[in-house]
Amino acid sequence: MTQPISPFFGAYNARHYNPEEVASQFVPSERFWKLISLRHSLLVGPRGSGKTHLLKMLQPKALAAWTHEQADRARKDIQYHGVFISADVNWRTQIKQRQTLLPDELSAKYGLAVFISHLREAIISCMLQLTRDRPTNDHASFLKYDMTVEQEAEIVSMISMSWRLRPQINSLLALKHRIVDQIGELSLSRNLSIPDLKQVLDQFQPDVLSTARQAINAFNSVTGSHDARWALCFDELEIAPPEIQEELLALLRSTDQRIIFKLAISPFNLKTEVLNHITSASPGNDYDPIPLWFADIRETTQFCRELWDIQTKGTNAEHLGPNAILGHSKFHFVEPTAVGKANRYRKNSTWSRVFTSLARKDISFAKYLQDKGVHPSLASIDTHLMDKVVRKVAPLAGFRDAYLSSEQSSKSGLKLRIIKTPPADVFSGWEAACILTEGNPRWFNGLVSRLIIKWESNGRSLSKSVQAREFSNASEKFLAWISAVPINSAELSGRLRGGLRGLTLMLGDVFRESVLEGPFSADPVLAFTVDKNISEPVRELLVAALNVGAIVSMDEKEVDLTLSNLTGHRFRLVHLLAPTYKLPLRTGNERALNSILGRENGSKIKPSARTPKNTLQGLNSKPKNSNQEDLFHGKY
Repeated sequence: MTQPISPFFGAYNARHYNPEEVASQFVPSERFWKLISLRHSLLVGPRGSGKTHLLKMLQPKALAAWTHEQADRARKDIQYHGVFISADVNWRTQIKQRQTLLPDELSAKYGLAVFISHLREAIISCMLQLTRDRPTNDHASFLKYDMTVEQEAEIVSMISMSWRLRPQINSLLALKHRIVDQIGELSLSRNLSIPDLKQVLDQFQPDVLSTARQAINAFNSVTGSHDARWALCFDELEIAPPEIQEELLALLRSTDQRIIFKLAISPFNLKTEVLNHITSASPGNDYDPIPLWFADIRETTQFCRELWDIQTKGTNAEHLGPNAILGHSKFHFVEPTAVGKANRYRKNSTWSRVFTSLARKDISFAKYLQDKGVHPSLASIDTHLMDKVVRKVAPLAGFRDAYLSSEQSSKSGLKLRIIKTPPADVFSGWEAACILTEGNPRWFNGLVSRLIIKWESNGRSLSKSVQAREFSNASEKFLAWISAVPINSAELSGRLRGGLRGLTLMLGDVFRESVLEGPFSADPVLAFTVDKNISEPVRELLVAALNVGAIVSMDEKEVDLTLSNLTGHRFRLVHLLAPTYKLPLRTGNERALNSILGRENGSKIKPSARTPKNTLQGLNSKPKNSNQEDLFHGKY
């Protein structure tokens, strides 16, 4: 039996929090403001990216308890009752185990019945939050219905009749208890004969929409809120039975104005193929696709700053900004003014010292500058060369200089510095912490909590070297976590037999060689494209890597946010693995995956390989906004 996987930074998993606890830690991002709109939404992100937290915040009790400065804005804008429906690995296992013992005609009906039971429980839980189950601090009595006992009894009577249930008394709480009992009965259904089980399954509605409508009609009519809207928020849709997945994705074109669907799903799912059909819902028109990864470093940093404030509350760091404790990142800091930016690339500046140092130890870099007409000291450089050459390669030069020793080998003229931890100048500072964790709340909170502990235990000082060790520890912890993900490696070869660890190690080696082990390249290979003839075992390995967040999609088109086919798509390693594999916190050129797989024969990659036209935004691309010109000129 496969051992359960320990969650990476699992203490920050919103799955285990009640609505009030969720609200106490919640930080709104631009994704949240898009999610709360009166439209269908499709949240896309790997495990740990915040999907559960976002959906749980749409519950009435969470919104009523929220004390954030933007809480009133959210309570004003949200025009529906949020029903959170949690998918659970345990009941998915229950479904699969029972289905194997059932004839085909009952197998699908059983999976549907288990799912509908949990949907019923979630709807009644929401109704309780609207009436009796209120938070301790009930702000402005948000979405509160002052219901009489008679009204409640009427609602329960109507729902019970529709759902074929018989609670002991006509109260919402008694109805919820009856539903919970029914879930238990389904789990024990192996003791029923096939005719008896068929009779039990016939009590359930055949689809999600009719189940929800019956309850909504009863509540709205009795309370007199005939036009009240309800948002059905389905978490981890990939765990649901395939028939349910297809139904819910198809319902993104639903015309029932009272019901809004908010679906959370992993980046890859075969059932999202339904979204590519001509008659299916389309992004932007029928629903809003919301990716839970950040492309803009300023947006990432702003979001992380609010997470920082939550994490440091009650500590000695509560009234100190992150820069006061972590300092600025040497290679990622953005000057607030144009004058500051210009001065960073002048003679005797930090970058001048970096260029001079690297040119002395790396002949290939010195030749690159010479060919471009740039002196390593950056003296007397004109604006054109500064923009076209210096700013473009500065972060790569800094990264390479930090890793390369001044001792040169006779073979390549380069030698990696032997250090136990990543260079402190590369993996330290506030901006680097934000980029490393990519705005992932669980990763960021896990890293920052460790940094604050170190800061307090070291007498309220935190050196760059201590930060680099914590960055490295977080990277190794994540690698250990993904290494425990069960993978069928019987048909894999070489290092891929090591599962996700083997895959990331193979990719990391290729990318590191491109950045550090060959002649200097302004366009190193740091991404890969999936070939159309990739084998099925390798495809399954990539799917696992994508859904746990080990690799990140580089596609920007909305239609590509949920993938049902990997062919032709571009990916990179998650930045959290950068300290382990000696990679810069940036993107770069791409290489075909089959070419990378074929390097087992000893061939090296060509760091100067060019990216095909109209593909990945590389270092030569113009930044989307001028505020990012001092960064890595790529997508985070």
